[in-house]
Amino acid sequence: VLSADFTITYDASQLSISNTDVTLSSYLVSQDWGIAKNTTTAGQILLSLYATDQGALPSGTPQLVNLNFHVASNAQAGTSPIGLSLTQNQSINQKGFNEGNLVTSFSNGSVIVPASIANEYIFYNNSKFDSNNSAANSSDYNAIATDKTGLQPGGTASFSNYTSYSRGINGILVDFANLSTSTTLSASDFQFKVGNNNTPSGWANAPAPQTVTTWVGPNGHLFADVVWADNQIQNQWLQITVKADANTHLASDRVFYFGNEIGDTGAANTGTKAFVSAADVSGVQSNPATSLHPSPITGAYDLNRDGLVNAADIMIAQGSLNSSLSPTALTLISPPSAPAALIATGSSQALSMATGASQPATSDAVITAASMPATSTGKTSQAASVDHVFAELKALGLDADHRLESLLESSSDDSWAKSLEADLESLAQHLLTSRSQK
Repeated sequence: VLSADFTITYDASQLSISNTDVTLSSYLVSQDWGIAKNTTTAGQILLSLYATDQGALPSGTPQLVNLNFHVASNAQAGTSPIGLSLTQNQSINQKGFNEGNLVTSFSNGSVIVPASIANEYIFYNNSKFDSNNSAANSSDYNAIATDKTGLQPGGTASFSNYTSYSRGINGILVDFANLSTSTTLSASDFQFKVGNNNTPSGWANAPAPQTVTTWVGPNGHLFADVVWADNQIQNQWLQITVKADANTHLASDRVFYFGNEIGDTGAANTGTKAFVSAADVSGVQSNPATSLHPSPITGAYDLNRDGLVNAADIMIAQGSLNSSLSPTALTLISPPSAPAALIATGSSQALSMATGASQPATSDAVITAASMPATSTGKTSQAASVDHVFAELKALGLDADHRLESLLESSSDDSWAKSLEADLESLAQHLLTSRSQK
């Protein structure tokens, strides 16, 4: 009889798994192996792999067991550890044969819990609503333009996607649903571009933000607060990309847009352009607001967001008069759709057996075994992950573009991604071999 018992531990506050989520690989099924499993204790999986005298010894690098972990809806983004251990003889004992033992080795692994963005906002920095404070801090939450939403790739812009603020675009908030509140983000976790046409790929880099800071919002979420100097970005669109990186823990880049057309109240826009006309000036003149009856944060005629609609706002509208043909008119853009992204709801891990040369330990939650004499030591051989491929390429001086890496990890076409991953791994190994022979 061939047999081995394993205990797998995991964080039950982050992950869950049931018996139906633990399956024997097709390889071992074809070799007449079986599996006994117990997942009734939260945080622990008990496995027993076995074969009768009809079972064949594993060879090559077959997968042993598939483990499909489910990420809890309230799981915090980051790495959730998976522990592996042999619970009996520290080897896979073979009885009734003379070929010797299967000597095993194992490494602890992890499940990556992706972060998600609950919402993105534009806010009126340095306005009445944040107490005229130009700094980035939690008071900016009170200055959110609640009637404005980020324009998503594939959508068409409307008055709900841009502001008329006289200070332009000077504040963006990103609400992370499950990112640790101790996380620190910086401008390097974002990309900002500005433009005013339907081809964002050709837009210029935006001015660098003055500040990127984080704080905890009233909903308990981590907020990223990005602030620019007044009027650095005005009468155009801002494209915001939140990068999928080690700090944000996103599964793929998140892209959205906010615009600004100073003085526009939406009175006379065409289907393709937002601009400031006499109708906008008239609207401001006809809708005064005072300290006794202040304009709300959603007020279309309070152009400087001081809570009042008065001569100052009329002057802003008059000074911004243009036409649909003017270069300062805002194009109601329709940015292209983003590539299909994989929405991560769980993570699969594998137990593997392998023979052959030792390779860097790259796969998460892997047990490997080699068919060796009882006095020999097993060698670990593990299939390279996407991260490992790129690490090897970078070690060789080939700096892989993070966008290609994100595409690999987020593509909904799994067969294509695996094929490209295999090609990259082959290239990396070839280059490593060539370098070692020099």
